[in-house]
Amino acid sequence: MRARLATGTPALILVQAENQRLAAEEFDARGAAVNLGWGHEAGKDDIANLVTALARDAERRRRMGEAGRAIFDGNGPARCLDAIEEQIAS
Repeated sequence: MRARLATGTPALILVQAENQRLAAEEFDARGAAVNLGWGHEAGKDDIANLVTALARDAERRRRMGEAGRAIFDGNGPARCLDAIEEQIAS
């Protein structure tokens, strides 16, 4: 999921395990993805309708992509390395 958000790819989330729930809710709240809830509870018609609506809405996909990149800019490893080097130097 993080790679999808970092590349600005709109995402639909089907939660499959409890440890995914909070992240799915947060990504949805921040506009980077659509949380469809528990996978076993999501209806195939609801999923199909959402996919179709998203495919037809370029502006929404653009906004979702921007929101995803705002969450994960892909520079986390570099920031970690900078922090480690700073600690070593001090």
